[in-house]
Amino acid sequence: MVPYIVIFLLSSLFLTLSYPKIFRIPLKFLVFLFLLIFIGLRYQVGADWDSYKKIYEFISQNGIDALFYTDPGYGLINLVSSYLGGDIFFVNLISGFIFLIGLFYFVSKLPYPSLTIAIANSYLVFIVAMGYTRQSIAIGILMISYALYINKKYIPSLILPFIAVFFHKSALFGIFIVAFSMVLSYKTRLNLKYYFALLIIFIGLISISYFFFFKPYQEYFITTYILGNMESKGAYPRLLLNAIAGLLVISDFVKEPKTKDVIIFKTMSFFSLFFIFLIPLLGSTTIDRLNLYLYPLQCYAYSFFVYNIKNKSSKFLFYYTIMCLYFLVLVIWLLFAVHRKAWIPYKNILLEALM
Repeated sequence: MVPYIVIFLLSSLFLTLSYPKIFRIPLKFLVFLFLLIFIGLRYQVGADWDSYKKIYEFISQNGIDALFYTDPGYGLINLVSSYLGGDIFFVNLISGFIFLIGLFYFVSKLPYPSLTIAIANSYLVFIVAMGYTRQSIAIGILMISYALYINKKYIPSLILPFIAVFFHKSALFGIFIVAFSMVLSYKTRLNLKYYFALLIIFIGLISISYFFFFKPYQEYFITTYILGNMESKGAYPRLLLNAIAGLLVISDFVKEPKTKDVIIFKTMSFFSLFFIFLIPLLGSTTIDRLNLYLYPLQCYAYSFFVYNIKNKSSKFLFYYTIMCLYFLVLVIWLLFAVHRKAWIPYKNILLEALM
């Protein structure tokens, strides 16, 4: 577990220290590169490593006919990798690159990049991006969508979740988050006739996405995740982390610039609380997977919470307290998680080549 702790501390430390402006972009690039190598060149790390390896082998043997053997976007990455002879490592590099582009773009719109990267590292980077590869790509794309929404670029923000669905069907939830937020944003700007027209269009888009992407797999989903009583042991702690962030946003402890449209985080806050009551209906595994799309809410809530503290001593205290708590979240997962052995020991193809 030492490599995870070292990368966590180094990536946060690099971004925490004060540097002349000329060095800031190169240092961010260096952290990005460290994380990309750590994620993309991992070897036999992650609970689904063998499953992803089989997907790659099947697509490389059957070519374009096997594109829909998995989610088509991820299948395309595998197909390109097989043509280039890149093996599963090229697939993981491209997947990690898309995820990190989304993460760093999202973080760039928030105060305190070091804090937000630490929050993301504790689970989103080290566990999700290195275990749930397809969903991590979808999350990366959705983080770009969230960042665009903040800056009132609504149309690109709505288009991106549709792209994310090509990498993981559960990203259909991301379409709903953005569409519902847009309806709320436009509520006071449009007369009733146009408002309802917009609402009908959004419902239509979500319905089409459901029937095209999700309905063919509905029976498998219900049988495996709901009726099969598949359980996610860590669902409740992860739901709690999002719920606390959601409460901060809803209760107005988090103040953001008035030039930004942050309704999307109000929407995410509502779902962070609502999900707790949905577990008996949909099962802990289903809710846990959907909850991952709300994880950026923690980055947003805590970074702006610290930003709004006026007293320097209090700001310093909360900043490092939050960072230490998320470091603790990572350590607890590495020590006690059910699937921890799939991540420990950490192996990297570069290190394997040198040994």
